[in-house]
Amino acid sequence: MKYTLEEVENIFLNNGIRLLSKKYKNNQQKLEYQCLKCSYIGTKALRNLLNTPVGYGCKKCSAIKNQNKCRYKIEEVKLLFKERNMQLLSTKYSNNDERLKYKCLNDECGYIGEKILGNLTSGSGCPECAKKKSKLLF
Repeated sequence: MKYTLEEVENIFLNNGIRLLSKKYKNNQQKLEYQCLKCSYIGTKALRNLLNTPVGYGCKKCSAIKNQNKCRYKIEEVKLLFKERNMQLLSTKYSNNDERLKYKCLNDECGYIGEKILGNLTSGSGCPECAKKKSKLLF
């Protein structure tokens, strides 16, 4: 479907961004826009905008929205550690790459260390307990 410049401007506005480009050729052409919320200036093809959920038009704002959707709350992080028989000692959490202080709750261990949540969610547990288990196997 071929859109007029006015229709393209309305589509951009409905996605929270203002069209800055003054000419429109086709839906593959990158068009310059400015975000109405954060003032970020970027480019986007109309075809990409048409396939984007409403409110995710701005590259910068949509990255923040996606980041916030993926972020765990501190209570969820505590539960993830508890599932691995560890107590989270850190009181703040901001992302999966942050080192978090914890204590192993195994009675025979009690190891205190730091772990990246990304490693924990991929199956890693207490390194000291893992060493003890491997010694028992050999």
